[in-house]
Amino acid sequence: MVVLVASVPLSFLDPGRSYTAQIHRDGDNAHWKHAPQDIVIEERKVTSTDTLALRLAPGGGQAIRFVAN
Repeated sequence: MVVLVASVPLSFLDPGRSYTAQIHRDGDNAHWKHAPQDIVIEERKVTSTDTLALRLAPGGGQAIRFVAN
């Protein structure tokens, strides 16, 4: 299975503030045809100096909501 990994800098967030990233992402076995329901929901503390590594399964994606703390 081919998996795309993209690094996304969070420099668009306000400097000096912390955020909770609410992440809905592909699970380890996600695949659009064989396991479309494989999803992981997690939270991480982030700032504008962080970079997220986004792992995208075939036909997959991520949704991330940033909430200021």
